[in-house]
Amino acid sequence: MQLKGTVDQFPLRELIEMIVYSSVTGVLELRLGEGAGQLFFYDGRPYHAAASDETGLDAVGRLFEMRGAMFQFIAGRTVTNETLWLDPWEMIERAERQAVQWQRVRPHIPSMAWVPALRSNTGAEHIHINESTWPVLAAVDGQRSVAAIADNIGMTPLEVCVALVSLLDQKLIAIKPPRPGLLQPRATLPQAKPEAPQQTSGFFDRVLAQAQAAEEERRPDLTEEEPPDQQRSNRYVNNRYIDSR
Repeated sequence: MQLKGTVDQFPLRELIEMIVYSSVTGVLELRLGEGAGQLFFYDGRPYHAAASDETGLDAVGRLFEMRGAMFQFIAGRTVTNETLWLDPWEMIERAERQAVQWQRVRPHIPSMAWVPALRSNTGAEHIHINESTWPVLAAVDGQRSVAAIADNIGMTPLEVCVALVSLLDQKLIAIKPPRPGLLQPRATLPQAKPEAPQQTSGFFDRVLAQAQAAEEERRPDLTEEEPPDQQRSNRYVNNRYIDSR
């Protein structure tokens, strides 16, 4: 089974249904510009999807967002990953809903790294905060990104984005790209350590040793002539010896 074309000619939903009904094994690949995605089937059952940096149902939703994408089905290709366990029809329904929601969200929130912040003057006459929006509003502090808020309150990125768009529509918040990272302070060069005291004393010891050596060289050789004290001692011993005789 070899298929190739665009999703304008063959909508993605119909392609998936045809592969499921045919009970074939292989991969459905979509490509749009630099974006690409894959949906793997085994005997017609979808078991793995990957698109951009997402996998599973989120990746299938990405595939449904790729309007006008080129596609091809390559029979027989398999992978060991398994990220899909849903019934194919439920997968299609949920992925299509996600795609519609993301298409509404992305013009307002281009990246999960963007940072929402509260507005001081809302100008809104009527404010509507429901149970799913309130935790997101409470987490907005002007510092955390969309992704960080999702991690902090335990909601999916899409759920957080839908709530943020609602808050944007009511002019309760603004959203802006992340600030560039602060410049790191220039690393200071390590200062030269002062010489250890033993090194200084060693230097003076060497100087004193050299001075003593020079002094020894200037002294007369006393090995051939006995020193005066030794001479007096010898005379005293000799005189006592003569007297005793």
